[in-house]
This record gives sequence, C-alpha cells and structure tokens, in this order.
Amino acid sequence: MERMLSSFAVLSSSDVDRIRGWFRGPALAHPPGSPVPLHPERKDARVVARGWVARGAMLEDGRRQIVGLSLPGDVILATDSVDADMAVWALTDASTLDATLLWDAISESADISPRLLEAWRSSVLRSA
Repeated sequence: MERMLSSFAVLSSSDVDRIRGWFRGPALAHPPGSPVPLHPERKDARVVARGWVARGAMLEDGRRQIVGLSLPGDVILATDSVDADMAVWALTDASTLDATLLWDAISESADISPRLLEAWRSSVLRSA
C-alpha cells in the first residue's frame, strides 16, 4: 500500500507511519478456491497482499460467475462484496491483511494529510 500510494504523491515520513499503522494482525493465507472471510455487520475491509481474489456468485449448477477481481493493493469491502448472492474467494494462493482502520480513516478523511488523501483518490481513479 505504501509503495502504491507513493507512486501518486511524495509522502512524508508521518504519512508512511500512518499507512503502516492502518494494518493490524497477521496476514491471512487463502489457498485457491477458499473463501475470504468478510463480516458485513463489522464493516470489514481487507487489502490483498498477495495473489488474486474474485467476487462473484455461485450458480445453481456449481459453476461460479466472477463479477470482480482484486489484485495486490486492492481493498475488499464487506459491504460491497458480500451479500445474499455474492461470495469472495481466492483464485490463486493469496493473502490478505485487515484494512478496516485504513478504510475508516479514508472514508472519514480523519486526520489524514491532504497529500495522502490525494494519493488515495488518484489510486482509486486509476483503478476505476
């Protein structure tokens, strides 16, 4: 995340410390085909650290319909990714980190430097 955001703006050392503080807990490993646990009631957010993750639906005949892909650096939101008809699973060996603090800070623009917020917005526009 730090490297990705640094490609959009020159970040200060306090910006880098802020980014590093947003991630907590160990990375979760997800073998191919395994679900990525997200809890909408807790408004979970995870960032893909390694591998490819898919969002989609399980069809009645057992096939999966992929409607979105997440690659390293992408944030997966429980509120957008998980509902009655959607699932999130690893397509390759993948790992994710808890990014709930990052998402809360960005969503609320709370105590974030304008430079860091602009880097985030630029990264989102690039991936849209």
